[in-house]
Amino acid sequence: MASPRLTALFGAVVASAAPVNQRYFAFSSYIGPIVNLTFDDPAVLRVAHTLGLGSLRYPGGSTTSHWNYSSGRWVDTMTSSYAVRTNAFPRGTFTPDRYFASGALGRTLRVPPIWNLNLATLGKPYPDNIADPPGQIDTLKRMGVPVEYLELDNEKADNPLSPYLASAEKVVARARQHFPSAKISIIGCFGAPSVSECMAELKRRAASGLFDAVTMHHYGPNNGTVNAAKTDVLRRSATLAPTLHDMRNREHVVSTQVSPNVSIWLDEFNWGGDWAGVMWPGEAHGGLRGLFWASYVLAAIQVTHEAKAAGRSGYDAVMSYSLFYQNSSPWSKWASCASVPDLPMRPDLVAFDGVAQIFAHFSRVSANYTDVVPLVTLSDATVPSTVPGAQGAPCVLGAEFSSPSAPHAATVMLNVCPSQVEVKLSASQPLASAMTTTYSGIDKGGFVLANQIGSIDSPPWVGGPLLASSSSRLPSSLPAITLTFVHRRMPLAVM
Repeated sequence: MASPRLTALFGAVVASAAPVNQRYFAFSSYIGPIVNLTFDDPAVLRVAHTLGLGSLRYPGGSTTSHWNYSSGRWVDTMTSSYAVRTNAFPRGTFTPDRYFASGALGRTLRVPPIWNLNLATLGKPYPDNIADPPGQIDTLKRMGVPVEYLELDNEKADNPLSPYLASAEKVVARARQHFPSAKISIIGCFGAPSVSECMAELKRRAASGLFDAVTMHHYGPNNGTVNAAKTDVLRRSATLAPTLHDMRNREHVVSTQVSPNVSIWLDEFNWGGDWAGVMWPGEAHGGLRGLFWASYVLAAIQVTHEAKAAGRSGYDAVMSYSLFYQNSSPWSKWASCASVPDLPMRPDLVAFDGVAQIFAHFSRVSANYTDVVPLVTLSDATVPSTVPGAQGAPCVLGAEFSSPSAPHAATVMLNVCPSQVEVKLSASQPLASAMTTTYSGIDKGGFVLANQIGSIDSPPWVGGPLLASSSSRLPSSLPAITLTFVHRRMPLAVM
């Protein structure tokens, strides 16, 4: 339900607020196939409760192409070290029903996960005699887990396209039978030899109602783009500033080349990975990466509002890659934000980085309110030509979170520009009723044990990886490369 107060307050900017989408505050998780702690391990639950996870993706990206839902293991043909690690646990340890058992990880989520199904290796003559791909739908039904989003495999599983779509038809038919209200996503032409031909085929299949969404991934920018900037602060701006353009461009491609009625699940995103050279060495767990994550959430809010106002679908999911890091597994060390121990039953060894600190703060905001609206007139400043790849883009991305009956609200503002910018806020209440917290994208962060962080259940954290500056004043300007939260008990007006 849209907030009448926000509709009136920001009527000149937007028509109405939209419900907060908890799948924007989510991760593509790899617990089970990569991170080997059980779903009810106290360390896992400590991470979930501390961060306030909106949702997750089970079992996670490329692992799903070799995953057996009925056993909760890699398929028997997988003999990698990861499969050996997972198989050290009893069969059934990492199945969907254990994921949603009482006191397990799935029960901590605000909305059910994206179930990512295997269409790549099931139904083939492997020695474990796995059921065919539609059998995964039967497994989910039998296990009694909540099913709202179903994703049909990962990235290159659609290459070649024809057998993938033939398998998808069977899975979709079974899913529509057992879970008629579930949304279903197929791969958005990742590994296709001809993207244009693939898109044309998806357009035809979308018209027939085969799927409701396309899954897309994005890892960028990379060093080639960022290092074209001349100074450190310009490189940081070049990391953040292209996000809105990227999100708008992707939405335009899907709505025009596939269907305006098809939504996008961006269920893996991050900046460039190890394959593109080490991105921002020494700062993978600091403020810049936290701001980068926030830029995609704020851009998704704005672009989805723009799309829906024009009768299109926008983004239904925005999930970061990835959540857990376990020292014994190198899979996601470069990208994860919550460190969990190799040993079971050791929640005292959980540690969080700067990305987790920003995620926890933003996620708490999303949990406290029902409605959100993008703020597009906060600043007139635009990205200067000295920042490669995003010249002319707005400096400030912003959103307002509220509930119809709540006497308080929260504003989130991100300055992606390399200099301070003014923002247009005015207050009808004493300044002492506001609390402003700012995180810097120049703070290198790092991992800090959860036990050493104060106010960890009510951000901003004290003694966390990032130094959060706080004030009781409303900001009239935003420092360069910063993310700012304003919590207040009376509404702000945008000039």
